[in-house]
Amino acid sequence: MKRAISIVLCIFFVTALFGCYARQDGRDNVGGFFSALGDYMRADRDGDESAAPDEASAESPLSSPPSESPAAASPSASPSPSVQPSAQPPAPEPSATSAAPEPSSTSAAPDEPGTSGFFESGRLPFKFTAKDLYGNTVTEASLGDKQLFFVHYWATWCGPCLQEMPDLAQLATDFNDSVGFIALLDDYGSNLSGAIQIVESTGIPANFIMVDAASAEVAGLMSLVASGYLPTSAIIDASGVMVIDQLVGAYGDFYATALDYLLTYGPDR
Repeated sequence: MKRAISIVLCIFFVTALFGCYARQDGRDNVGGFFSALGDYMRADRDGDESAAPDEASAESPLSSPPSESPAAASPSASPSPSVQPSAQPPAPEPSATSAAPEPSSTSAAPDEPGTSGFFESGRLPFKFTAKDLYGNTVTEASLGDKQLFFVHYWATWCGPCLQEMPDLAQLATDFNDSVGFIALLDDYGSNLSGAIQIVESTGIPANFIMVDAASAEVAGLMSLVASGYLPTSAIIDASGVMVIDQLVGAYGDFYATALDYLLTYGPDR
């Protein structure tokens, strides 16, 4: 019995001393451990409490789908406006009335020959002073005010050139009122007499002016037909815009068809 009492007293004494030591030294490992453990538990508890509101907030998005269902209800309300567009198809009928004024019939009027107005009349936009086959002085004004100008490059030794001469004679006669005609003769200086004979024998009219292709005065016109081949032709308007660019070869009746079409319908149709 005494031994048991002595053991209990020893334990009590040691415990008291250990507790005093732990209280006196705040840096004791045991005390620090328990304080750190308390801090951790408090932080964990605070963390759980802070997580609880987050879970509540997480539940709020779960409650948001009901708010989306009203959004789904709004599309159900949209069908009623969609029914209104279905009621709009009668509106296309006014568009039919808008199509009713058919100015196309009025636009057909300018297509009539003689009322073209597609090309403004004016002088050849290349100024020059040169001699024709007979030595007469001619200028751009000699061609008169025309809507189009036919520029031709030829030579007396060119077989295709001679072949199409009768067609060119007819062309210059038929379109004298609206088209100015000028030819640039390649061998003007070497065979002028031969050129005169060809022109007279094929009936080339006086309004088809022919000048020396080598003259510096007509260099601008030569640039329109300088393809390197004979014959070459081009058609320009009074502003100098190329309407038909460098037709190489003898085209015969095509020229008449082209000019008639241009004067009747314009260049963009």
